[in-house]
Amino acid sequence: GKEADLEELRKRLGEAEKSGDSRDAEVAELQKKLGLEELSKKLEAEEGAKMKAQLDALRKQLEDSEAESRRRGEELEVRVAELKAARLESEGKGEELEDLRAQLADAKEEARVLEDQTAKTGELDEVLAALRREVAEKEGELQA
Repeated sequence: GKEADLEELRKRLGEAEKSGDSRDAEVAELQKKLGLEELSKKLEAEEGAKMKAQLDALRKQLEDSEAESRRRGEELEVRVAELKAARLESEGKGEELEDLRAQLADAKEEARVLEDQTAKTGELDEVLAALRREVAEKEGELQA
């Protein structure tokens, strides 16, 4: 690959320089190519380092994001548990409320029954009073 091409260029440059020929143009061309290849290799290494740094930064962001996500998940689990507890508590209060409503309904029924009994007692009192008057009248008639 690139390393082999670079070695080939270095070799050709060395041969051209040793032969001492008047092939200055070829030597200059080979030096130019070798320089460009080395520069290209250096840039690739720098790009690789930059990309690795970017990749490391992205990994760190992902880890931070996962940690934040876990933390939020735990907070949500706690909140859900709190809401469930509150719901159960309110259901318990709902049951207490139902019990109180039932007791109130019972008390109202007892009050109605007492009212009816009181009304009947009142009616009986009136009937009894009427009977007493009638008995008193009959006694009065008998004595007369």
